[in-house]
Amino acid sequence: MATSARSGLRYADLPVIESARLPDNPAATRALEQMRLTLATRFGQGGQPVDRAVTWGDLVESGIVTMRGADGKPILIKNPGGTFQPSTPPVIDGIPPAPTGFKATPGLGTVVLEWDKPNFAYFGYAEIFRGTTDNQAQAQSVGQTTGWVYADPVGGVTATTYFYWVRFVSVGGKVGPFNGIGGTTGAVSLDPAYLIDVLSAAGDPKALLFEIPEPTEINGVPVPAGIYIRDLYVANGSISNAKLGNASITDAKIANLSAAKVTFGEMSGDRIAVDSLNADRLTVASLSARLAVITTAYVKTANIEDAAITNAKIANLSADKITAGVLNAARIAGGSITADKLNVTALSAITATIGLLRTAVSGARLEIRDNLLMVFDANNVLRVRLGIW
Repeated sequence: MATSARSGLRYADLPVIESARLPDNPAATRALEQMRLTLATRFGQGGQPVDRAVTWGDLVESGIVTMRGADGKPILIKNPGGTFQPSTPPVIDGIPPAPTGFKATPGLGTVVLEWDKPNFAYFGYAEIFRGTTDNQAQAQSVGQTTGWVYADPVGGVTATTYFYWVRFVSVGGKVGPFNGIGGTTGAVSLDPAYLIDVLSAAGDPKALLFEIPEPTEINGVPVPAGIYIRDLYVANGSISNAKLGNASITDAKIANLSAAKVTFGEMSGDRIAVDSLNADRLTVASLSARLAVITTAYVKTANIEDAAITNAKIANLSADKITAGVLNAARIAGGSITADKLNVTALSAITATIGLLRTAVSGARLEIRDNLLMVFDANNVLRVRLGIW
């Protein structure tokens, strides 16, 4: 037996596999030679180094796994060298990068803010800041979103210019830098209701619509040319470009929809094309799906009635019942299983320290206690006693 100076593990001395020949059976000779070459390659006695089988000892020596030695203490190799090296674990959280592509577009009573879609796995949400001066320190947080578009409802009756900043926050709560030092300017358009009131007062109060033939300004706020309607009911119409302050549509057929926020009661499944729904973060009160394929999921609380999990990494597990085919002994800490919870049909152990072992609680039984072996009859009378007492 060879003993490793690094880990203290003892390795068996494997003999060299010799060639064997059966003169009367060439087929068996070829089979034995093929077997010899295969075993020699796998045990590192021939072939290429990459063809050699990896043993538990290799994994321990490389620091990839931890095993307990004969004394019960873990064998842990830190910063190992050699052929095998532990892989770098994936980053599940970190400080987010600064947002890019940030811009502000005026809307009816709102400023629509957009930025490039975050492309890192630990993205939590975006936080939007607004200020009346180009001073980041004085800006206030005005909203959050898990998307990359945000509509800030700041419409009013006078011209107001705001300055905006955005930053990302990770799923673990780590805050990233702002998109820039200087704020992005967002000019505010007039509140739709106020704009209609101004046009109504300047024209016919009973008019159904008001037309602005050329771009103009009202209270110093730019107002684009167009037709402005307080209440519009359309039975069947086609509109090439519409900006609606508040709309109620009974049945809409929209070829292409781009919206900062969509709130709906129900979406029919036959209206959603395969692979057409792409959400970095999907927040719903209740989600029902016959089949869901999820690459990466962050779930705070989950109740799963029946699950088949190929590979689970669980930091803390609390369960009323666990049915396991094979439970790796290296994963069980010493003293973590008490005898009152152990009920098995057959138990196999290399070594065991047992205070009392008996075949029955009372009556005819065999008891092994400390250094004694005792046999009792059906009347609990000791009949045989062997050992030291």
